[in-house]
Amino acid sequence: ERICEHCFNPRPADGAKAAFSPVTTNRQQPVSIRAPRTGRKVTLAMCAVGDIDLARRVAKGRRGAASAILNPVELIQVATVAWLNEDRETQEIVVKEIQNTSMKHVNPWEGATLLTYCAAYHNDAAAIAQHLGELLTSIQKLRNKTDISHVINLDAHGIYRLLQNDSPDLVEAFDVTQSFPWDAEVHAWCDEHPVGTESFDFRSLSKELHQIVAKRKMPAWLPKPEAFYHVELLEVDPSAPDAIEAIDGKLSYSEHDPMTIVDACPLVFLHEYDQENAERTCSRLVANGCKAKIVRSKPGPYRPI
Repeated sequence: ERICEHCFNPRPADGAKAAFSPVTTNRQQPVSIRAPRTGRKVTLAMCAVGDIDLARRVAKGRRGAASAILNPVELIQVATVAWLNEDRETQEIVVKEIQNTSMKHVNPWEGATLLTYCAAYHNDAAAIAQHLGELLTSIQKLRNKTDISHVINLDAHGIYRLLQNDSPDLVEAFDVTQSFPWDAEVHAWCDEHPVGTESFDFRSLSKELHQIVAKRKMPAWLPKPEAFYHVELLEVDPSAPDAIEAIDGKLSYSEHDPMTIVDACPLVFLHEYDQENAERTCSRLVANGCKAKIVRSKPGPYRPI
């Protein structure tokens, strides 16, 4: 996804090298490649078709969400990454946060997803089947859903495959032959076509694209992903309304009071940003009366403040 977004040339002239060469802006500065996203839409879509290995490569060592305090969707992303990384310590932390979350203000599909992960942590196959069913029906009832969600629920299929890969016993109570909104035909097709490139004919591809698509080897000329940066919040004046508003705006629909962040300073406020977004966010925080800086850092698992 990131290669297409940042490196695709709309007028490829000579095969893969042109198609994957860095896009240039009006100033002729190449756009660098960012690390792959770890959001649930990306990783669970990979899992839905059975490519757990690729999803794990994307999620390896990652946190899953940028914010210091997580809203329900970010908590789902962190949980998904924790299960992909088989990180039992982070799974335990996530489950405790889910159990302490009031489901009263959580969307039904979010609640069903979070409770599925809780059930998986406790090896409760019956509860997993129940909550996966709730996830299917709650997504289908949404008015504003993506086009693909009208056809197939990739979250439910992805979580099923992820948990099945962890232990088949976890999903033994879920009926994979049930009708829509579960897609029994797609599930059966994936069972009959295990992930792999042996059954595909790549002879029409150039040598470079064959290496990327069939062998999953990145060519030496493809730029390496950008480094990660954290935004550290050093100090906030609690009497400055602009500063509090700037922090609150970054909590993105979280039910938490922004004063939780103020009281915890200094802390890493935002994780795993690319340099451009980190600098922009840091500048906005400083302009609104906060003391902040960006620090080049390595990705790591989620830990609550």
